[in-house]
Amino acid sequence: MNTRLPLPNTIKGWAREVLQALEEAEVIRQQSEQMDQDSLFKLAPAFGALYRGIEEPELKERMLKHACGTVFMIHEHIPGYSALYKRCFVHCYLDAMILIKVLKLGKAEQVIEFLEAKGKVEAWQA
Repeated sequence: MNTRLPLPNTIKGWAREVLQALEEAEVIRQQSEQMDQDSLFKLAPAFGALYRGIEEPELKERMLKHACGTVFMIHEHIPGYSALYKRCFVHCYLDAMILIKVLKLGKAEQVIEFLEAKGKVEAWQA
């Protein structure tokens, strides 16, 4: 399956795309007995690769290691962050998009702020 979605060019477009990925990941999680909410973020880079039409195994592996590594690092430094599973998924997805250079950090932060303001991801107070 080579699904390639058009690249979003607005904050709302990115928000829609990442929420679609989250929704699809939730369906997979509900069908899996081994996966819990706290580890849902691990699916985010795979959806990013699918949506961008990336098929090269090496690049998919780099996306996974980079994006999930960032979330694991946050979990280590901020106890309780892992319970914010929707926010972790969104963070991981957007980090994968930053790695492949289709999204800049500033815009990714705006997407998270937008989703938080709309109540689509958990709020976080550092």
